[in-house]
Amino acid sequence: MTEINSKSDFITTDEGSVKLKPTAVKLVLDGIARQFSSKVDYNGMKREWQTMILFKTRELARSF
Repeated sequence: MTEINSKSDFITTDEGSVKLKPTAVKLVLDGIARQFSSKVDYNGMKREWQTMILFKTRELARSF
């Protein structure tokens, strides 16, 4: 996996802001997507993190 680890992954705007280059943004988003797709044990089953977030959000909403 490629990582963001050098100055060349960033750009400085005319206003002085520092931002990630589009290629670096893609790396970050791909990493987040991989993490959300990874599995975790929950109640004896393997579930994706994205599914767990949905389950827990619904659980929280029912508590109000």
